[in-house]
Amino acid sequence: MSTVQNPKEKRSFKVPQSLPEGVHRRKLEKIRNTLSHNAGIKKSYRKTLKQMGLEPISNTHGQIKLSEHENNQESNSLERTERRPKVSKFNREQHVAKEVQESREQAQKERTRREHERKLKIEERIRNRKKMTQYTRHGQPKLGKRVELLLDKIKNQ
Repeated sequence: MSTVQNPKEKRSFKVPQSLPEGVHRRKLEKIRNTLSHNAGIKKSYRKTLKQMGLEPISNTHGQIKLSEHENNQESNSLERTERRPKVSKFNREQHVAKEVQESREQAQKERTRREHERKLKIEERIRNRKKMTQYTRHGQPKLGKRVELLLDKIKNQ
């Protein structure tokens, strides 16, 4: 007799042996582990239902339907444990980039302000030096201008 298998019959998930070690193989192993873990959970759930004296109702996909009472309890528990919305990597990177840009702009403003102050001080020094080096026709220093500078220095201190 020939053994004809039903095409809809479920088989276990197998990782091909010929795959080299790498991302694809690890992904398939992760899927296999997840499927076996979920199957164990379903098995233990059916077992507890059987111990409680309830019959698990299966739908066409092999998944267990919950009774209305259990369904309401599950939805209530889901409502209570709301999670914070996940911040995507793009939004995080965008936020970091925005902070960096703001810090750069602030540093640029500070740099231009310091440069402006420096230019003003240099101009004032040049003006003061010109006043201190002024002389009359006969080569005598103009003391009136020098006295003004000295008085300004005293007032500023």
